[in-house]
Amino acid sequence: MKKYSLAQRTLRLAVCGVISFLCFPNAAKSATITVTTNLDTVANDGQVTLREAITAINSGSDQSDVNVNRTGTYGVSDTILFNISGSGVHTLQPASALPSLASPVTVDGTSQPGFSGSPLIEIDGSGAGANVDGLHLTAGATTVKGLVINRFSNRGILIDTAGGNVVAGNFIGTDATGASTLDNAHAGIYIDDAADNLIGGAVGVSPGGPCTGDCNLISGNDEDGVHIAGSGSTGNRVQGNFIGTDVTGNLALANGSDEDGLQISYGTDNLIGGTTPQERNVISGNNSEGIFLAGLGTSRNIIQGNFIGTNAAGNAAIPNQFEGVVMQQASDNIIGGSVPGAGNVISGNGDFGISIVVDGATGNVVQGNFIGTQADGVSPLGNFASGVLITAEAPNDNAIGGMVPGDGNVIAFNGGDGISLRFDNANDFSTGNAILGNSIYSNGGLGIDLGAPGVTPNDDGDGDTGPNHLQNFPVLTSAVSANGEVTLMGNLNSTPSSGFRVEFFANDACDDSGNGEGQDFLGSVDLTTDASGNGDISASFNVLLSGASFITATATNLSTLDTSEFSSCLSATILVEDCANAEDDDGDGAVDCSDPDCISNAACVSAPAAPSALSGSGCSLAAKTADGGSMSLFLASALAALGICRVLRRRETKSA
Repeated sequence: MKKYSLAQRTLRLAVCGVISFLCFPNAAKSATITVTTNLDTVANDGQVTLREAITAINSGSDQSDVNVNRTGTYGVSDTILFNISGSGVHTLQPASALPSLASPVTVDGTSQPGFSGSPLIEIDGSGAGANVDGLHLTAGATTVKGLVINRFSNRGILIDTAGGNVVAGNFIGTDATGASTLDNAHAGIYIDDAADNLIGGAVGVSPGGPCTGDCNLISGNDEDGVHIAGSGSTGNRVQGNFIGTDVTGNLALANGSDEDGLQISYGTDNLIGGTTPQERNVISGNNSEGIFLAGLGTSRNIIQGNFIGTNAAGNAAIPNQFEGVVMQQASDNIIGGSVPGAGNVISGNGDFGISIVVDGATGNVVQGNFIGTQADGVSPLGNFASGVLITAEAPNDNAIGGMVPGDGNVIAFNGGDGISLRFDNANDFSTGNAILGNSIYSNGGLGIDLGAPGVTPNDDGDGDTGPNHLQNFPVLTSAVSANGEVTLMGNLNSTPSSGFRVEFFANDACDDSGNGEGQDFLGSVDLTTDASGNGDISASFNVLLSGASFITATATNLSTLDTSEFSSCLSATILVEDCANAEDDDGDGAVDCSDPDCISNAACVSAPAAPSALSGSGCSLAAKTADGGSMSLFLASALAALGICRVLRRRETKSA
């Protein structure tokens, strides 16, 4: 190893130091400026205003008498704190637009003495003039937290030019209590061609409780609560916020006179929510849709783990006026997911739960959601119309549910159909929409409805056209349940020489139409139709049915992925061992108390075994033949009937 003299080492250190200073003059430097007044002046008056602090950080030099309340040296990660004398909320009223945040900075409203969770620094834009944003973030790597931002003539917060910003723990569009609207005239937060921003977060968030910690309350704004716009808006995360409610999450404070809780237009790969309760957004009470994914190019966004149309606890409705989620021309987006926590609760909304509309809305996946129930997945909280609507100008190849455990949605208690596929005209309809593995029940209309409202009859050869090509449904002919197994028989007539997945469901009741919904997924089989389009159905599943059970089925063409409506209901024949009639009621070869079905039956548990032809005969399960070999139960019974066992026993005794 080469060795250096002391002089050489000293020179090397000096050179490195000079290079570091010249190339990275702001490395490890940061200034902290403390705002001490709610005034909006720029003056050498011994006080520091927010305007003076922002201007100083943007320029990297002191303005007015900022130096009096500055520590450190201006660098690449500066901070603005607050220490305004007096208790309670302090309202800053800019007389014009504040300077853009053009250098990375943390604006920390939580630093105001007395802060205990609710913001104490309010920025009121009512006197700032026309077309003014509350805060404009252009530098990137900027954090804004613990502020109330309201009454601006444009957006509450605008983020553009550079990303990597964090907006957390603010009230945007409300008063300082989070109970009343003080609207910004446009969106609460607008992200314009900026990537990798975090709106909200998971720290200090109280799932099911009020908006605390990183949770932003984004409500009462005149347009969208949050709008993510432009193809450059990728990798943004919106997590842990209340959008459209009050701070408690129990009352509506709507965004938009005709706008949405959250809109993504042309953005890709953004995440709304997450798989933990802390990442959940509550998006409810808005004057249009809860979430609107709009336009060609709006793709690969993930909406998961949110409560959309409900209160913070997920057990009562705070309706968005129209749909919970709309995908209009948007493609390849995921609503929910199969992993634990990924499913959304989309319930209580004023129109459809989810709408997929207009040509171009393809490849979207809806999985693992509760659509029309409370957060428990069981209690009713229906959307006003259908759970899912696919319609208008042929949005194709979307998936509702899937083939993997966890993919299925619960779609129940909605005012219309469970899933509706409609068309605007005879030549404009949606196809290739796979509906698989879901639990669909107790909806006001059909479980799945293709085309015109009501059951669409099967046609021979399945040559008709319409939504999902009006795929024929199966015809069930037999359903028998015994010994924890259900056996199903039937047939399918459809496209010749084609493969199909037939799914089976059990229901507590049949739909009034006579064709079912699909409450409990039993399983599936694949079949291939012959050259005439016919295929036989035979399936068995290890499922215990009890009480009244109505079996239904759907068929999905494995080439086109068109799924049918539900079949007609077939009442299952349930065979159960009587336990006291000396007959094999369920056909398993065991009678009465010897049947596994009767193990817990009170008569079989408490009563001694009834005398049989074997008792006292010398023939029993442990009976032996005269030469010491084992005697089968069947043979012992036969011998007993003839009295031979007694003869054998007497001979054994006499020989002894």
